Amino acid sequence: MEKLVIIPMPLGQKENHPEISGEIVAALRSCDLFLAERARTFRRFVKPIDPGIQISDLKIVELPKKPTPQEKNAILDLVGEYATVGLVSEAGCPGIADPGHYIVRYAHSNEQSVIPLSGPSSIYLALMASGLNGQQFCFHGYLPRQEAACTRQIVKMEREMKQTRYTQLFMETPYRNNQLMERLLKNLHARTLLHISCALTTEGAFTKTRTVEDWRNRESLNLHKKPCIFAIGS
Repeated sequence: MEKLVIIPMPLGQKENHPEISGEIVAALRSCDLFLAERARTFRRFVKPIDPGIQISDLKIVELPKKPTPQEKNAILDLVGEYATVGLVSEAGCPGIADPGHYIVRYAHSNEQSVIPLSGPSSIYLALMASGLNGQQFCFHGYLPRQEAACTRQIVKMEREMKQTRYTQLFMETPYRNNQLMERLLKNLHARTLLHISCALTTEGAFTKTRTVEDWRNRESLNLHKKPCIFAIGS
């Protein structure tokens, strides 16, 4: 490998993707190999981005979420056989809440060019839309699945937010969003600000920041199976 190009992908499915730049289109055409979480999703996004690309000709290797040392070595050995490799995300920016950071580290350790391209990121779009502190913030990724552990994490994040004033951002698997929302409203202080960015860049997108008390007094949202970013602040 001579060059690793880090290529953002769209956040949602639609007929066209105006948020995808010409620079990304050019990168898609130039790569000899792509590293993706799921080849099917990547192919589905590429087709409307550039109909001229022959989907069947794309060389795609899927990245395991938790690769074993043997799987990592096999991927890195394969990467070495290609001149220009593209690291792509399932949605948004690769390397942020995504697998594949060891590919980037490998490129740096071998003095190879690493080229990150700008594109949509649900995390940064949510922070921009939240009205919360954008100077200092902390992204926690996915919260624990078990209720007790999740509750402890929510309480810990709120405590850190109050002590440091850092905005706390986090996410959940879309089919567990409603359960997370219930836990947030149950465990956060009434005056804490809670932000939700839902289905960003798609037709049904919305962004809302309200106090927890205000959220409690309103009709509950149905966030089931909708990609969301949550944030708390003051």
